Amino acid sequence: MQRALSYQQDLAQLTALIQQCSSGEGTQSQKKLDIYTNYYTKIDSEWIKAFYTPSVLFVAQGEKKLLIGQDAFSIGAMQMAVFPVALPLEIKITRATTVKPFLGVGLTITPEKIAEFVPKVYPTGLPALKKQEKVYVTKIDPKILNAIFRMMNSSTNQQELDLILPLIKDEILIRLLQSPLGVPLAELGFTNSKTQQITAAINWLKENFNQPVLVSDLAKIAHMSISSFHSHFKKTTGMSPLNYQKIIRLQTSRRIMLSKHLDAQEAGYLVGYLSPSQFSRDYKKYFGNSPKKDALILQTKM
Repeated sequence: MQRALSYQQDLAQLTALIQQCSSGEGTQSQKKLDIYTNYYTKIDSEWIKAFYTPSVLFVAQGEKKLLIGQDAFSIGAMQMAVFPVALPLEIKITRATTVKPFLGVGLTITPEKIAEFVPKVYPTGLPALKKQEKVYVTKIDPKILNAIFRMMNSSTNQQELDLILPLIKDEILIRLLQSPLGVPLAELGFTNSKTQQITAAINWLKENFNQPVLVSDLAKIAHMSISSFHSHFKKTTGMSPLNYQKIIRLQTSRRIMLSKHLDAQEAGYLVGYLSPSQFSRDYKKYFGNSPKKDALILQTKM
């Protein structure tokens, strides 16, 4: 009974903190702290294109659905999700109101930080990953919930940012590694794991998205055969390597058209397209509108 009461108290305090830290509708990122918050009061009628970096999402209230490739996932209240690799995906908030908004907390993770704790949590070696997924979802453990609340509380306390907050974030990662999500999370920091090999190829694509590339070259970066690389890449991301590159190009072009006020031809060229007509076709197929029309719609929303 006491444990259940404590759980509910932590949850109530966490929801209050998320709302306190949110300056308005949407996602607010504290990049220096590797923390972000979600605050949404309306459900989405359409899928929203997005890009997730390796991270853990904790949902305190509401529900969102994710579309990764052809696979759909749902993350609801008191659930957490691990995203082991950087992923282009589509998001739809499916449960949120002004009275009970969708509330979430995200923590960005790095292979280096995970690698620091893997030998301590798995001193005899990492167990085999039972099934490769694009995202892993499970219920939030009471101890993790308490640590998330303390993390958010410390993030608002200037005196605790440098000393206390990093320790709490480390605690969360250790508890995650000990949870049912531990093995897929540990794969990110485990040398020569399939996740780390695919991550090496993804990092190259993110840094060189405007350059032509062969799947055989990406396979070499990942230290895999071409067939093995293609298979594992699709299992991890839900798409082929070249389609992954195309989505990065299209999402980047949308961003620079808005931020730099470029026309479609200039934006397409900057992200690696040699043919303006091909760029416009791919853009419309992915976003649903031509580059020019899409930019006008987005500008009216800003």
